[in-house]
Amino acid sequence: MLSVVLKPHRTYLRAGAGPQKLFVMVKVVPTPEAAQARPRVDLAVVIDTSGSMREPAPGQEIEVQPIDPVTVDGKTYTATYKGSSKLNVAMEATRRLVESEFLDQDDRVSVIQFDDKAELLARGAPGADKQRLLDAIKTLRNFSGGTEMGRGLRTAEKALGQEPNTAPTVLLLTDGLTIDEDECRAAATELARRRARVIALGVGEEYN
Repeated sequence: MLSVVLKPHRTYLRAGAGPQKLFVMVKVVPTPEAAQARPRVDLAVVIDTSGSMREPAPGQEIEVQPIDPVTVDGKTYTATYKGSSKLNVAMEATRRLVESEFLDQDDRVSVIQFDDKAELLARGAPGADKQRLLDAIKTLRNFSGGTEMGRGLRTAEKALGQEPNTAPTVLLLTDGLTIDEDECRAAATELARRRARVIALGVGEEYN
């Protein structure tokens, strides 16, 4: 899988000249097959399902319909609407990721929701378990609550395997101002210790 090239800085040494130095460049070049290889991805998609994720996604036309005031997660709403919510956007992004050609059939994907609780909804390979992962994404609308991002990160920490030669990655989709920032930092520190990348994407126009 590798080729090795040795190149000395001179082609000969002088006879009878005493101690001499010879510098050698060693070049290790992967074969085309090895160059295209990558470790298996172990991906945990952590999706915010808090009440604010039901608010309209920015940049779209919506049809507003007045309703009697209702309070959810400390916010009072006086209207409902037809159109995509921030949660819809996160769900569609996760669906496209599971179906993406950039994931190999034997990679691992975990679908995790969090609000003031967190749950691993499904874990499997994009090949054999694709439908189970897609079905889990559809259930994200069933959840609601406050925003405790640390719970989601801790659930991802447990879901990610610790197999060698894998690339553990957490993809966090949230609009949230979380109430547990210290727990988020602690979870991120532990994920870093386990070589896991954390990619955080804000959904909407206001996020932390």
